[in-house]
Formats: sequence, structure tokens, C-alpha cells
Amino acid sequence: MLRFCCWLAIYGSLNLNSALAFEPVAVVDIPIESTVYDDYRRFIGSGSVYDIQSFDHAGTRRDVVDMVLVQQALQLGGYPLQFNFVPSDSSARSVQLFVRGEVLISVDSVWGKTAHSLKPHVYISSAVIERGDYVAAIFTSPNNQKTKSIRQLSDFSGLTAVSSRAFAEDWHLLEQLPLRELRDEYNWSSMAMLVSRGWVDFMLAPFPQHRPFGYQAPGIELVAVEGVKVLLDDSRHFIVAKKHPLAEPVFAALQQGLAILRRQGKLTSAYQECGFFNPEITHWTVLRPESVNSPVAKPQNTSADF
Repeated sequence: MLRFCCWLAIYGSLNLNSALAFEPVAVVDIPIESTVYDDYRRFIGSGSVYDIQSFDHAGTRRDVVDMVLVQQALQLGGYPLQFNFVPSDSSARSVQLFVRGEVLISVDSVWGKTAHSLKPHVYISSAVIERGDYVAAIFTSPNNQKTKSIRQLSDFSGLTAVSSRAFAEDWHLLEQLPLRELRDEYNWSSMAMLVSRGWVDFMLAPFPQHRPFGYQAPGIELVAVEGVKVLLDDSRHFIVAKKHPLAEPVFAALQQGLAILRRQGKLTSAYQECGFFNPEITHWTVLRPESVNSPVAKPQNTSADF
């Protein structure tokens, strides 16, 4: 009987410790783009973000993986937070929110150049995607034969592209290509619609998980140009606003948790399983303008430049 009671006491203690380990330290508001949040909700479903072990699910994308990893890292680092996600396309990438300390942490990783331009105002995590590992596909309409025949840099001559100045590294690379026109659009769905309808020749986006490499949505059909990819030559990091009252313990927990995930191999496997690190394109030709490493001009509108 005594042994049974002792076992109950130990079992209860273990359950209590387990529960406390996942008890959020605080609830914080996090602005997030609507499309990313919708994909995140579909991926998580009714489960817990801390229970996610596999990212090999249809529709999982790099920014959804980021959202999961940052929460798991904070929990592993001993400082779990409850995020109250606020869909807000206008402020989801606003650097000024971090400068003022109004947003604690980025749940979508940011480019290294962007992060270091904000260094007086933010703590910068170790890289979750290393420089040289970020490649993108060239997406076009299934009927755009000229774009589908791209094999070298000179083949971009006379073509049109769409992106956003908010996507700093994408925009910088596209500016180095011999394009006829580079169109600035804020909304990703609008970009995809323009390309799908043939009004613009192509856009850049990460590769999907599996062949056929394409995107389909109501009124949108895109295919990736076969055999070629472009290198966005920068690393990706999470940032924590220094002016936020929780900044120091959150950054310490984030770094510790990311180190644990890295040692466990879970950072690499997560991006592999969602298709971002895609073995099927390993031997595809990398198209990279020679001048792509020239200094990046600072965007005049600093409200959104992740």
C-alpha cells in the first residue's frame, strides 16, 4: 500500500512538472499575414504546437515551419509563451513595430541583412537557414513557353516579373536581371494572379514539397521552370525587440532552444520535410547574377522590409 501511494505521488509530481513545463509565462500579441495564419491553422488543427514532430504534410510552407519552430524553441529554452496571433497584412512585416518594442518577436524569420540593419533595436538569433541554402523556383503560367524555356541568365531578357520591395532579398536579385519590367505588388495572391493570367511572366517562390512543382488555388495555376533555380544569398534569423520588457529572457530561451533543435537535427529535418530543402532539385542549375552581392540600397519605405 505504501509503495502504491509513493508511486501515485511520483506519478502526480511528474504530471504536474510536465504541465508546468508547458504553462505559458505570458500571452503576447503577434501580427501575422492572413494567408500564413490560415495555413498555420490548417497545419496545427486541434493539436498542440509542441507535439508537432513531422512537417511532411500537404501545403506546409517555410513560414509555417518558422512559426512552429520558434514556439518549440522557446518551450525547450524554458520560457514558453502563448501567442495571440493577430492577422494583419499591413503590419506583419513592419520593422517599426520592433524598433518601438510593440512586437516582442518575429515568428517568420527575417533576412540577415534586414536583421543587422536593425541591430541597435533587436536581438538577432542564430541562423535557422544558413547563407547559401535559400533557393527559390521561377514560377510562371503553364502556357508561358518563353519563360518555361529559361536556362541561363540571358534568357530573362525582355521578360517581366512581379515581387514586392518588402521582400528585400528577392527584389535585390530581380533588379540584377535583364528584365523589361519589375512590378511591385504587396499581396502575394495578387502576384500569383498576375502571373497565372499571363499579365506578368514570372515570380519567385519556394519549391513545393513534391513534384509536379506548382501552385494551384481558385483562379490560379502556376508551374515551376524545370531544371533551374535562383539563389537568394542570405541567411534567415528570428529577431527580438530590445525595448520589449520580456526581451532578455525570451532571447536567452530562444537561443537555447534553437541550439537544442539544431543538435537534434530538427531544424534541418523540418525544412526538408516541408520541401524547402528539396533533394529533387539538388542538381538543378543555379542562376545567380554576378552583381548580386553589391550593396543593397535601403528601401525608402521601412514599414515593411522583411
